[in-house]
Amino acid sequence: MCDHRKAIVNGGENRESNLGPIHEACDRTIKTPADVAEKKINNRVRSKHLGIKKRKGRPMPGSRDSGIKMKIGGGWERR
Repeated sequence: MCDHRKAIVNGGENRESNLGPIHEACDRTIKTPADVAEKKINNRVRSKHLGIKKRKGRPMPGSRDSGIKMKIGGGWERR
């Protein structure tokens, strides 16, 4: 089994020269907390540029994301 020496997310290439063998004993030492933090930042920046957003919680009642359409007279109906 092989793993990328420099992760593709961190700018590594998908080439044979970037691949290295995986050893079960030392696999956990390869991925450092700094690598994980860098991947997290890269994913957040990439998703921001692509316009992908995660919902933070429940949608505001009456908004387009909620299942309720508010009427001007105070009533509501399902979308």
